[in-house]
Amino acid sequence: MNVTNKLLYLRLIAAMLFMVLISITSNINNQQIHTPLKDPLLTYSSANSSFTLSGRQLWETEVPQIQEVVIGQSCRKMHLAQWHNPPTQRDRPLIVVLNSNGEYHFGSMAIALAKWAVENGWVFIHPSYCSDNGRSSKPAVSAPENVYRALQYAMKHASVDSSRVYITGLGSGALAALYTVLVYPELFAAVSIWGLGSEDGRGDRPDSSGILNFDLIQSSWPEKISKLNSLIDAGKTALYIAHGIDDTVYSALNSVKLFGVFGEEGSLSVQDHRYIAGSEKHSHRAVFADSLYSKAGVDLVFRKEHNSVRLSLFRGGQDIVYNACLYWMAQQSSAN
Repeated sequence: MNVTNKLLYLRLIAAMLFMVLISITSNINNQQIHTPLKDPLLTYSSANSSFTLSGRQLWETEVPQIQEVVIGQSCRKMHLAQWHNPPTQRDRPLIVVLNSNGEYHFGSMAIALAKWAVENGWVFIHPSYCSDNGRSSKPAVSAPENVYRALQYAMKHASVDSSRVYITGLGSGALAALYTVLVYPELFAAVSIWGLGSEDGRGDRPDSSGILNFDLIQSSWPEKISKLNSLIDAGKTALYIAHGIDDTVYSALNSVKLFGVFGEEGSLSVQDHRYIAGSEKHSHRAVFADSLYSKAGVDLVFRKEHNSVRLSLFRGGQDIVYNACLYWMAQQSSAN
């Protein structure tokens, strides 16, 4: 073999080794190990927050890496958000977190999600999402436009992996997340719905049953529901629905009905519905094995899956089991 052929051979070997290295690096990035949240941030209960501070002071103390930013301005108000952009040039997942109070961007329920983002190098944004008119009796209705504003801000100011954009919320925030994904379904790889609320945003009011009017949603947005269903069936969007069966703010039936719309309608028996509604809470039904719930001291009492839609019911109220939410999200990608 002459010198020229030897050089060509060595270059070929070097190119092959380089491609192998790229492949290994890509696999490591796609299968990264995430740092789990630890006590006391395993769960959040709207009825019993463990934080002694509130508002801006709480965020500055608990997550000093998070910044308050202006994500837009209209004629009547500035639109604010809590924001984190990890110090990296590599595209990172983005998590959008919606509080149950749409005009408030200091929700304590988002603290643990912000800490996860900081520890795992995710982009994080927690915006207010009420309309320009201030407090609305139906804050979730105005959410899509305002959440889209937050998404535009994140995409402009951070290196975001567009195949790993996630959104989650609790109560009315969960409803706002649902509305947002219905309006902009192609933008999200996954939505995680916890304690799904009703349209009025106040399920604990004496004149409210806390039950969402799905007939109205389905009759108002049939094309949007059909579009989201097609993305779910294609594996481009995943939906995680979770609810505490002891929730006294919003009925767990909201989440069951949502599973019927996007999961497998008619898959739940009469006994299942009675159990979920609360008439059979002392049933001897076996608890489902899930370490992310058990490590948080929470019993998972019901689970159903269809395609990329999962329904999880647990013993609790208007709560979030954070690691269950976040580890599921971390596995989702619209590029799969």
